[in-house]
Amino acid sequence: MNELDLVTISIAPKTLIATEGETFAWDFSLDQPAPAGGLSLFLPITSNNDPQPGDVEYFVEGSSNITDFQFVIQENIPIGFNLTVAARATEATLVSRAVTDNIAEIDEIFTTAIADGENYRANPEQNQVRTVLTDFPVVSLVSEAVSAAEGNTFAWNFSLNQPAPAGGLSLFLPIISNNDPQRGDVEYFLEGSSNIADFESVVGGNIALGFNLTIAEGATEATLVSRAVTDELVEENEIFTTAIADGENYRANPAQNQVITEIFDTSNLQPPEENFSFEIPNYGLDHQGGAIVDITVDLDFIEGIGETDPFEYPE
Repeated sequence: MNELDLVTISIAPKTLIATEGETFAWDFSLDQPAPAGGLSLFLPITSNNDPQPGDVEYFVEGSSNITDFQFVIQENIPIGFNLTVAARATEATLVSRAVTDNIAEIDEIFTTAIADGENYRANPEQNQVRTVLTDFPVVSLVSEAVSAAEGNTFAWNFSLNQPAPAGGLSLFLPIISNNDPQRGDVEYFLEGSSNIADFESVVGGNIALGFNLTIAEGATEATLVSRAVTDELVEENEIFTTAIADGENYRANPAQNQVITEIFDTSNLQPPEENFSFEIPNYGLDHQGGAIVDITVDLDFIEGIGETDPFEYPE
């Protein structure tokens, strides 16, 4: 078969996390329909910190366009998976469930890849998925990027894959980058915030380092509303990135664990520049020997700043 005729297959997402008892999905996409009889793939496990089987139940309800699935084991160690994408399909989903074993243990992290086959090739840009299985609730920062002009409010939205435990869920959010780390540009935890039981800015030597906040007991969603402070200083826009750090009793969703916030400075904003022109018709100036004058005047001005000089015609 000509290399150009081979199906190219991709897998997504690049990384995911699931709590015991929760389902997760690997999504496959093909650049052309799977051939008659389906497309059989081999997905080796390329790394695994807990290789003993039993942590995942694969190919459960919700899977689509998968006609066959087989767990490949050697000497009681899982080494990969065989699966078949249905004939004519260009998309397929394998849904699996993290098994609840009630055993306190470290997170299991394993990486699965698509191996090239005789009649298909793996997309080198999207050929593997990193799966994290944890005992703990997972927190996501739903907002990926927000912005506000000085004086305006903005919001960070959080979601949990299970209700926050008794007493609430306390998070630490470090600021991982900031082009203006001095404090005072934002007023946090304002009216409109919801399901935030406690909030504290973490500082060191007048430098903002991050935030401690507690999501209210039983909540699966929370919102932190803040305001960009108007300081009337001429400065560049402030851009800072805040992340969720993993904690002892929760994990950050690696696919949604940070938000970029941009504060727009309003002190150097100017009204829009206006341009216009007019032409003075030809005038005969008989006292200067019948000369003809044709004048074009272009004015560029900013509204409210200055006036055009009056000009007089010679008598």
